[in-house]
Amino acid sequence: MWRRARCCCRFLLLSQRRDLCFLSRTAPTAASTAVTALASVFRTPPQLRSLTALWNSARWFTMADNTADTTAHAVAQEGQAKEEQTTAPASDSTTTAADATASATAKATESKATPLSAEDVKDPFHYLHRSPNCSELNKIDLKNINKHVDAGSLKKMLRKQGVNFTRVKKLRNGDRAFLSFANAEDKQKAMETLNGFKYKGRVLEAVEGKPMEDPFVRRMNDRASDPGAKRSKTMDVDPSLPPEEQVADRACPLWRKPYEEQLDIKRRLVVTTMRKMARQLKKANIQDAWVEIATRKFAGMPCVLLDTVPSPIVDGYRTKCEFTIGSGPDGQANTVGFRVGSYAAGSITVVEPSLCRNVPDRAKTIAKHVQDFVRASSHPHYCLVTHKGCWRQLLVRVTNSGQALAVLFLTDAELEDGAVAKEAERLKEFVHEHNTPIDIMMLQVDNSASCMAKDRPAPHIIKGDSQFIEEKLLGLNFRISPDSFFQVNTPGAEVLYSLIGDWCQLTDDKSDVVLDLCCGTGTIGQTLASRVQHVIGVEMVEDAVIDAKANAQRNGITNVTYHTGKAEEVVPELVKDRDTADKLIAVVDPPRAGLHPSVVHAIRRCEGIQRLIYVSCNLKGASQNLVDLCRPPSKRYRGAPFEIIKAVPVDMFPHTDHCEVVLYLSRGDDLAPAREAANQLEATQPYSGGSRRDSKASTQPDTPSTTAADVGAGGTTQQVGEEATEAPAEQQQDQ
Repeated sequence: MWRRARCCCRFLLLSQRRDLCFLSRTAPTAASTAVTALASVFRTPPQLRSLTALWNSARWFTMADNTADTTAHAVAQEGQAKEEQTTAPASDSTTTAADATASATAKATESKATPLSAEDVKDPFHYLHRSPNCSELNKIDLKNINKHVDAGSLKKMLRKQGVNFTRVKKLRNGDRAFLSFANAEDKQKAMETLNGFKYKGRVLEAVEGKPMEDPFVRRMNDRASDPGAKRSKTMDVDPSLPPEEQVADRACPLWRKPYEEQLDIKRRLVVTTMRKMARQLKKANIQDAWVEIATRKFAGMPCVLLDTVPSPIVDGYRTKCEFTIGSGPDGQANTVGFRVGSYAAGSITVVEPSLCRNVPDRAKTIAKHVQDFVRASSHPHYCLVTHKGCWRQLLVRVTNSGQALAVLFLTDAELEDGAVAKEAERLKEFVHEHNTPIDIMMLQVDNSASCMAKDRPAPHIIKGDSQFIEEKLLGLNFRISPDSFFQVNTPGAEVLYSLIGDWCQLTDDKSDVVLDLCCGTGTIGQTLASRVQHVIGVEMVEDAVIDAKANAQRNGITNVTYHTGKAEEVVPELVKDRDTADKLIAVVDPPRAGLHPSVVHAIRRCEGIQRLIYVSCNLKGASQNLVDLCRPPSKRYRGAPFEIIKAVPVDMFPHTDHCEVVLYLSRGDDLAPAREAANQLEATQPYSGGSRRDSKASTQPDTPSTTAADVGAGGTTQQVGEEATEAPAEQQQDQ
């Protein structure tokens, strides 16, 4: 037996960690025996260190055999104890191996009963213990897929074959995809269905998917084994700075720079993305003269780019702040603030937002009050690694009119019956005694992994008579509930919506019809309603449509209708029989990822849409949408293509490197007058930009630059001396 175990040990040492874990799931007892044999063969400290590292990586699959698990873990701990004896003072050398084994066994037993902190978790596969239905345990590696198949087509095929998956991740331009399932039964049925299945000229191969390591634990283990290693590339802050400056650098990376310089940086970012978009347009086989003319005329960009429109307010503009509750930089529990780094980079430290210039003072005060409250509680904060604890998150929403709403989230999975009600009463007393500057306060239980569950129980009302506040925007009142989408910069939103109204070129006879796609709670359409014949809103999220209808009723707006559903299904029927189709204007304000391709197809097929205003909060993510709107007609892309006429950045997020970009697209009868208007915009004075490192045509004329006051129907232009050089990569910042 021992000879077989030694051979197994040698194999285990030579195997990669993931392969070891995957292979040994079917033989947990043999794995424990192998680790025990390793301890009996290799007795020197360096080799025992390797044994301990091996155990930390493989421990997750031996849990099925509790006796073997405890024994093998104890032997591994015995090795650590012996190494410590070797380096310890002589007076401590009397500890026997039996004592070490007994101590290790006791520790192993205790560790099963006592929840571990984030620092105590060493096993990168620890999360697999939480549920037998963990998606990483129920995963398939689907191989030999046609590389031209996209994720959408693959999902369609899987549904057609009756495969009950929960998630599909297709490698871009690759021949593999990873499928996750809710349980082992669904996974097994899928493997039987897909293995050997012919799809797009390929015979598919379905094999067991290997679980991924927890990135946080992996980073922590790497740091422990090599403290002098370089920090992860995913860390976007300088760890040598004070914690308050680190979190400010992450939340608002441009906060140290003058505002004029921030606008210059944002323009450079947009210029770089626009030039890349122009190259994408050419690769899409767009041979029309307008692309070539535009790139020559506008320094490699597909249209004239107007000056960045500044925000009316620079500091404290965010009307919505989501604070995390976690461990502070000094180890202080129940700290309320922002995380310094990302989970994947191995950072879950939370720091108070004292230097974050985009957070209003009132929100900081509320966060400080709540921090005092949770620190006085006997319950710990929720740990992202172990998924244990209570206090999770604080949501604060404020308005320009002076109202404030706050929701304190907690998990009650480990609390005793009645504990939440007791905390609610204690919070009521705290808010009253400390005169917390809040109008509405709620305590919300949420046990979901993302703290965004839709089936939450009713919240505990701590203060106030309702669950929403009101904000005034361009003379209209909008209801804001905790989950409602609303622009985080209200004065900036007024500038943005006014600009959209100007670019719509609405007629005085109010004969235009506005099609508000991805309308959300209806803010854009309702601000235009008094100037048009009718507004048609389309939104997939039913709750957002309910809020939009309530806002329209609140403001006495009767010429708006809202439709719940997919745009590709709703839009064609809405415009098919309209007599005013020749005066139809589409306004699109999609999320950061852009429009779904099917929505792009629906817009192109609707001949009545000749003017399109695309509002993008992430121009990189929207580039593919814009290319698809402009590419030549084909079997897949039916309908006449659009042309990009003009674009303008609007700064809605000072101190960050993000901004909104509004683009005007045209086709059909509107194309000629739109081109003429754009030519008038840039006709008076050329742009004096400098470097064109990002453009292949270095001899192209400079682009014109128009001031913020000219972003409407026309006007004079202004010389700007900024260089259109490539700026740092865009930070992933929640807007």
